[in-house]
Amino acid sequence: MAITAVVSDSVTIFDSVNIPNESQRLIDNHVHETRGLELCIAPIVSVVVITFNDKDFIRESIDSVISQQTNFPYEVIISNDCSTDGTIEIIQEYQNLYPDRVRLLIADRNLWKPLPGVIGLTSLAALQACRGKYIALSHGDDYWTDPTKLQKQVDFLEANPDFSICFHKVKMLENNAFRKDDLTKVPDFMSDIHDLAKGNYIHTTSCVFRNNYPGMDKIGEHFSRVINGDYYLHMMNAQHGKIFCIDEEMAVYRVHGNGVWATQSLQYRILETLRTQMYIYKDLQENQSMAKEILTRSIVNLSVYLTSEYPDASFEDLGEFLTPLLVKEIGNLKLELVRTRSIKAMVTAIPRKILSKAKGAVAKLGLVPFFSLSNQV
Repeated sequence: MAITAVVSDSVTIFDSVNIPNESQRLIDNHVHETRGLELCIAPIVSVVVITFNDKDFIRESIDSVISQQTNFPYEVIISNDCSTDGTIEIIQEYQNLYPDRVRLLIADRNLWKPLPGVIGLTSLAALQACRGKYIALSHGDDYWTDPTKLQKQVDFLEANPDFSICFHKVKMLENNAFRKDDLTKVPDFMSDIHDLAKGNYIHTTSCVFRNNYPGMDKIGEHFSRVINGDYYLHMMNAQHGKIFCIDEEMAVYRVHGNGVWATQSLQYRILETLRTQMYIYKDLQENQSMAKEILTRSIVNLSVYLTSEYPDASFEDLGEFLTPLLVKEIGNLKLELVRTRSIKAMVTAIPRKILSKAKGAVAKLGLVPFFSLSNQV
């Protein structure tokens, strides 16, 4: 990927990468960058802040990033999805105040769901633009609480080249009250792709990872098709190394009415998790057979649970992918059920013992440790 040379005006950026052509065309035509002449040449970390209509929160979010105390240069890429509430004017203030660090990517139309089956192109655009050796993620409505957060995470990754991801604990903020994080269940302070395949336990705003896919050229073709883009990203990155959790609360995850995930129904979260896991399965490298096997178990459990608990749920569009997994799991299905590729018909034939096991597995998962790279509804 080629980044346009340093400019002081608004320009269109990015060469085409390995994603559907129409998605890339939308990015090329509608996402524009503003950067200052003083921009640092070789940042060690690229901090990505995704924002949409975050006027009430964005200052706190950016201030927490700008105030980081590091012994290395870093850039802050603020990607805005055509906000209409004054957020754009605020982030432009910060770009003027910190031209050596802040880059603005502003979409001139909303790219959250610009095409059927395509989601969050401003997130993809921001990741394409990252120049750092490492990438840190945050949202316009979340914020960091430790000014040495980046330094701690980069120090760990520099000292441990066999680790690909470093994250930490967070606090939850809801209705102006803090509480412990009850959304994620970290298996251990050291984990790997097999643990992560069981469910996402990494908060977006806590994560720093190696830039394993510069320009997002080889990330996998389905990144822009999932609402849980960060989980997809973590799984792709976990193919390149282990995962470490710092046992400190160094950020705040805000729960509010405009959130894309926490406020959604369980049915919605199950269905979108199912889609995300399906695309992760498709895009994992061939040598990740164990991770795929773990994903298969979760996919079967989710599809069984979804159909049994929500009879009106529609996900027949996933039938081509799900049918072979269900057939493999449930060996006594009638041939006509396989021919019709009817997921609901197959689940009807599932023995009660398997159904009970699936419900227990989903209940244990909790279906809450999945977050999106966008905070839009």
